Amino acid sequence: MGRYTEAKSYLLKAKKIQESFGAKKELAYSLIQLSSLYQKTNTTDSALYSIEEAIAITKQTQIPEQAMQAYQAMAVIKSKRNDYKGAYHAQLLYNAVKDSLFQSEKNKQVLELEKKYETEKKEMQLVEQKLKLERNQWLLILLLVILLLLVVVVLAWRRNVGIRQRQLLAEKQQEFQAKLIESVIALQEKERARVAKDLHDGFGQYISTVQLYVSQTAEAWKQNATDLLNQMHREVRNIAFDLLPHTLVSSGLTA
Repeated sequence: MGRYTEAKSYLLKAKKIQESFGAKKELAYSLIQLSSLYQKTNTTDSALYSIEEAIAITKQTQIPEQAMQAYQAMAVIKSKRNDYKGAYHAQLLYNAVKDSLFQSEKNKQVLELEKKYETEKKEMQLVEQKLKLERNQWLLILLLVILLLLVVVVLAWRRNVGIRQRQLLAEKQQEFQAKLIESVIALQEKERARVAKDLHDGFGQYISTVQLYVSQTAEAWKQNATDLLNQMHREVRNIAFDLLPHTLVSSGLTA
């Protein structure tokens, strides 16, 4: 509003209060504003004094933005005082702080990027571990399924082998029964043939002889017939004993 005297009064009061509280950041800001006010009123000595005091405080607070404002104001003040070397030096300091701030911001951004990279890297590692764990779980399930299938196949194979063995055993038993029946039949046929032969060759001849004696008219046939009948009786007994021996009946098969 152009009311520089009042502005100066308020800034000096603010400066005094800030000094009493030790508020260095706010104090440096008031000194920079006071220096600017002195420039507008062409009081360059007071402006220089205020800005030097502000620069001293900014070196303590280490606030780059205030330091840049202070050095820039210093360069303007010295330029108005025709101290171009001092103005140049202040501008260099301003540029140095600006570059430092830029580098700091750059480093901060780099750190943030590195932090984001590390975070994403850890997240990717977690995702990879999760995928690996899931893959291992699926692999374990697959192995269990394969093992179960192998067990089922082995059990089915053993079952088929058992069935085949039982079938072979049944076939062999049937074959044995068939051979046994065949042997029994053959033995029976052989025994029948032997009995038939014995009856035909032995007993049959006796009967034929008895018939011959009976057809004779002589009295001597009775004695001959009796002898032949006795022989026939013995022959029949022999055949019966051959079919079922008396020793087998009286003593048993074991003896």
